[in-house]
Amino acid sequence: MTVWRVLKNHQVKAVVKRRKKSDYIRYGKEIPGERVQLDVMKVRNRAYQFTAIDDCTCLRTIRVSQ
Repeated sequence: MTVWRVLKNHQVKAVVKRRKKSDYIRYGKEIPGERVQLDVMKVRNRAYQFTAIDDCTCLRTIRVSQ
């Protein structure tokens, strides 16, 4: 028997910790270009997609290189 089944048989409820929306810290920089998120994805053989998102302006740039 698994732990989950034993707890379910004894009707033990899961402990859920919820955070308030005010507890979330949002990434937002004041200067454009201060923080950029970069993602690289392989599209096919020797072809890659580069995606960059600026944290201040939320501007997205996509390039594909071979």
